[in-house]
Amino acid sequence: METISEKIQNRIKRGGREHFVSSDDFMDLTNDATARQTLRRLEKSGMLTKIDTGLWYYPRSIHGVDIQYCNPEKIAAELKRRYGIQCAPIPSNWLIDMCVSIEDLPLYYTNGPTRQVNLWPNVQATFQHTTDLTIFAISIAKVRDVYICMKLIGPKGLTNEHMEYLKQKIHGLHGASFERDSMLLKPWMRKILVVE
Repeated sequence: METISEKIQNRIKRGGREHFVSSDDFMDLTNDATARQTLRRLEKSGMLTKIDTGLWYYPRSIHGVDIQYCNPEKIAAELKRRYGIQCAPIPSNWLIDMCVSIEDLPLYYTNGPTRQVNLWPNVQATFQHTTDLTIFAISIAKVRDVYICMKLIGPKGLTNEHMEYLKQKIHGLHGASFERDSMLLKPWMRKILVVE
């Protein structure tokens, strides 16, 4: 006869890797307190990764090796699905291309609370709260990424090389969505990008 703990663990495994669970998913088996206690035990054992209060992630293993990895894109999508929280990734590759340090930057900006998420053992990613809602209002990812880069570097830190790099990233974009997104850029950004 399976215990409640074993039933919860088996249901999680049957659901497959890279999905999210909360105590609500097990109300047909037990009460909230017991489900949470079991999920906390599975977190301590390394099977689950805690994402938020009452929310865990069953990460995938890499190449059959017992190294757990949490996919930050799936985490961002789940935060939006469950809580309506928007998340915008920091364009780290662009910043690296422009020789801008990303050491202390978050992985995502969010309109929800700041949270640390374990991606690998001893590797955390920050989903950092921002009050700059323009990030979430911009609909075209490349325009949003240019906005974030310019905001992080600042008008005084932008070099000619940075400006050319960013102009190239949005080269060829046009249409109503681009026009609308362009108007969301700060005036100093539009002037540099010559988006008028």
